[in-house]
Amino acid sequence: MSYDATESPLDERIQAMLEILDEGDLRYQTLKGTVDFQSAWIELAEHLFNVDRTEAFREWGFRSFAVYCTNELRLSRTVAGKLMEGYQWVENQAPQYLPANRPPEDEASRSARLTHSAPDMDTVAVLAKAHREVKEERLPAATYADLKDAALRGERTVSALRKEFREAVPEHLRPEPVQKPLHHLRRALSEVEKALAQIASDDDLLTEASALRDTIFALVASRHGEE
Repeated sequence: MSYDATESPLDERIQAMLEILDEGDLRYQTLKGTVDFQSAWIELAEHLFNVDRTEAFREWGFRSFAVYCTNELRLSRTVAGKLMEGYQWVENQAPQYLPANRPPEDEASRSARLTHSAPDMDTVAVLAKAHREVKEERLPAATYADLKDAALRGERTVSALRKEFREAVPEHLRPEPVQKPLHHLRRALSEVEKALAQIASDDDLLTEASALRDTIFALVASRHGEE
């Protein structure tokens, strides 16, 4: 059987293949390893949550949870925060994926094991952000619920999920785009230089134009306190 990689999201395709492959097959084992790898983050996140909740890090000689994560686990504050937020979202919004709620390996059917594999961390991060926007009344709760269910069924890639959530926020509630005037200035100056190159063939003139472009940009950037 052949699979078109553009037909459906990765998780959905992998699960479909795992349903038909023999468990002893190398291809099955590799695909299953991918699923396990993607969902393994939830176990680490649960441990981190308990370490922070009980302040066990103090018994181990660390003055704060952040210091513990950085010095002992080599996890940046950003990554640790993402893991913690993801765990809290799963605990509140999809508790069936918590390690304690997974069916025992020897009792679970193949289908049940796949169903209880936690979604990957990036998917959960997008869902957690969307849930915050629901609480802030920026995102319709019904849209969140529909896309959440679709994501947990493996029917959305992370990029598609992010795009659909972004487009579901009413335009007047969307954050203002970050203005980058120097970026636009650099682009405009480059366009002028390109236009001049099409009009004139004088190398000296083009060299002077290039130098003038850099001078104008450097002057404006210095006055704005940017490089």
